[in-house]
Amino acid sequence: MIIHAPAAGSLGLRVLVVDGNPAQIVVPYYLAKRGYESFFSTSGEEALNALMEGGFLPNEMPHVALIDYHLNHDGINGAETIRRMRQIERAKDVWPVLHTHEDIPEKEWRRIGAKAHLIKGNDNLLLNFLTCRRMELFGYDTARIDAEEYVPAIQGGG
Repeated sequence: MIIHAPAAGSLGLRVLVVDGNPAQIVVPYYLAKRGYESFFSTSGEEALNALMEGGFLPNEMPHVALIDYHLNHDGINGAETIRRMRQIERAKDVWPVLHTHEDIPEKEWRRIGAKAHLIKGNDNLLLNFLTCRRMELFGYDTARIDAEEYVPAIQGGG
């Protein structure tokens, strides 16, 4: 089952989190509180099926998919999930990002088709990455507004 964490004041970027550990459901809710429309699945197969069917909200695909490298809920790991995702025509603009607890050499994550690799638990790096992705998709002004509104709150100043 895909779980939807609606954004509190959407910043326009949609994020799919695929992680076999059900405790990682906190990630999409963390992102939703910061304005990112988020979705969660513990199954690579389930996420792939949703991507093939056209998205998670009516005909709206995620912009970024954070996929756990060790995902193995239904027999396929994160690398295989990314490999299959890259073959789905309607998901061609979704950025697969390897999301792990350990460092993976760049050569490895690029080989499997990931656009980036992020270490779990580094919230500032995750938010910075998403802000940069928003800048690429929507332009500089939206990311500047994001930083002005959300960074002070994250740092405890607002």
